[in-house]
Amino acid sequence: MPVWWAKLLYGYFTNSNLEFQECSSSFEGGLVSLKNQNVGISLFPNPTNGIAQLRFSSYDKAKSYKAVVLDGLGKRLSVHAIDFGKCEMDLSGLPSGLYFIQVLVDENLLKTKKLVKY
Repeated sequence: MPVWWAKLLYGYFTNSNLEFQECSSSFEGGLVSLKNQNVGISLFPNPTNGIAQLRFSSYDKAKSYKAVVLDGLGKRLSVHAIDFGKCEMDLSGLPSGLYFIQVLVDENLLKTKKLVKY
């Protein structure tokens, strides 16, 4: 599909009434708290035709980071380890469409990003 189609689709979903809020989690007693953590996460290129990269502006080496790729229905398609604050995801085998990338830190949801594949 042409690139303009992916940009149109991405614009449609980002300007529509669908709202996706950042998720955070915390546990009683303060054992794990991601609620007020402000982490810069970049996902590019977006839209993509196959390879997408995820990068952190800062990260804690002592924690485990993962990127989970979900389709539009929430089905888990793949899981990628995030090493040294970056991750490369090969989506070339997936059909064109809108995908969600969940960033997990120590199995807790930190952020969900949208990604368009054309």
